[in-house]
Amino acid sequence: MKHLSMMLLFVLAARLAAAQGLVPGSVPANLPNPADPPAPGPSFALAMEAAQTALAVCEKQDAHVSATIVDSAGLIKVQLVADGANKRAVVSSVGKALIANDFKMNSADVVEKSKTDPELTRHVKDNPIYVPGNGGLLIRAHGEIIGAIGVGGAHGGKNVDEGCARAGLEKISSKLK
Repeated sequence: MKHLSMMLLFVLAARLAAAQGLVPGSVPANLPNPADPPAPGPSFALAMEAAQTALAVCEKQDAHVSATIVDSAGLIKVQLVADGANKRAVVSSVGKALIANDFKMNSADVVEKSKTDPELTRHVKDNPIYVPGNGGLLIRAHGEIIGAIGVGGAHGGKNVDEGCARAGLEKISSKLK
């Protein structure tokens, strides 16, 4: 009986480990199916081009920023950090891209709308990763939102981040499919 109980305990532990992805070759039950198609988003090459352009435009203004591109699911496709940028720039660029992507409007519009929409304000405040402010712009292809670009870290006016993000977006907009 003791041997059977130990065997049952071992089988249960093995199943639990497999369900949590702790056994090589197993997939946790709560993870998406790896065969699921990726979310719509810019290609890696276009995401890289947009981020590089944003950093180059900001560099000409002596702004040391970070640029983050996310796909429509909010997954980071590319994040670049300029020499001299600080940690806040990195966090800010991610937060601005995500707030634009998640609320399906540019981050500056989220800020404006939240002034008169208490529920939106609560949603923004409830997620500490969101960074409300200028610099998060939607990326569209054929009228559909496929992601967002966020730029953060510029000192010298709230429009610097957005101007750099816009330059990156404009660089790739004609190439989006």
